[in-house]
Amino acid sequence: MPAAITSHRLRKARSLPQDPALDSTLALMGEGYGFIPNRCRRYDSDFFAARLMLSPVICMSGAEAARHFYDGYRFTRRHALPPTSFALIQDHGSVMVMDGEAHRARKAMFLSLMGADALQRLADLAERHWRDAVLRWAQMDEVVLLDEAHVVLTAAICEWVGLPLSLTEAKAHASEFAAMVDGTGAIGPRNWRGHLFRARTERWMREVISEIRGGRRRTHQCAEANGG
Repeated sequence: MPAAITSHRLRKARSLPQDPALDSTLALMGEGYGFIPNRCRRYDSDFFAARLMLSPVICMSGAEAARHFYDGYRFTRRHALPPTSFALIQDHGSVMVMDGEAHRARKAMFLSLMGADALQRLADLAERHWRDAVLRWAQMDEVVLLDEAHVVLTAAICEWVGLPLSLTEAKAHASEFAAMVDGTGAIGPRNWRGHLFRARTERWMREVISEIRGGRRRTHQCAEANGG
């Protein structure tokens, strides 16, 4: 939870504000991301104490808190994600479970692909796919925006990394990607379905990589410009 202990606020409130609720778990679930900033404003403090699932916690907010949490030395990412989310959208060896130099090296690799020119290409692709989608919607009786957004974003990002898709392919992969994300917070069939589609997506990626290495597939110009 983000938290900043600014010197001004620290001098102003030497004692830690305490949320009076016996337990704030339901409030957190109801307010979502607004839970912490709402109370920071209420207590005029960048930090306060509360209880979540009957355990004491300290909640913080602000730029200094972000630096405190992201300096890479005070906290570990190990076990930070619940198992249902970890195994579905991260898994062993991913950047989100690395610490120290290993994390910095992997993060730098990803950031090297996200320069200003590459991000502008992504924005341009997204705009083009949104415009194409709007024209397609005009011929449809009903449009489910969330489903269509999945297709647009899938088509844009796949083309950006060098894998342009047909509309049929974009729809198929979009539903798989969405199922993976949808299953992260679930236990049972939704989560199992997400794992099924993750396995399918990984098989697709292995095939693509084998084709590229074997000279049977050429990456799109956009991927080469991104450093791929």
